[in-house]
Amino acid sequence: MTYELAKKLKDAGFEQKVKRPEFDYEKNNATGEVVIIPTLIQLIEACGDDFRELQWIGKGDKFFAGFGREGFAWKAKAAGKKIKCGNCNTEKDGPVTIGFGSSAEEAVADLWLELHEIKKKKE
Repeated sequence: MTYELAKKLKDAGFEQKVKRPEFDYEKNNATGEVVIIPTLIQLIEACGDDFRELQWIGKGDKFFAGFGREGFAWKAKAAGKKIKCGNCNTEKDGPVTIGFGSSAEEAVADLWLELHEIKKKKE
């Protein structure tokens, strides 16, 4: 994960507490600011119960290459609370939120940022 993405997480309120003695971090040499690089598990847990899946999209996908992913892409997906389908008396996932990244960690970080933005708008 890049310093820039870790900084976005920090600025958006992602927890910066160190939960283990050895941890990954990035330091901006110009400012001296340190940001924690969360693990994939920490990112997934931070997305909460709405987290649904993490998928490798694959190398060479032209759609994702257009997003600067260099032909490699991961997709993370979350869905809101289940809603009842009135006509068929079944439940389905609520609104879907998706995050993309060139690594699994980046995709879930992008998803967390999207979910955080949605939560802020509701408040």
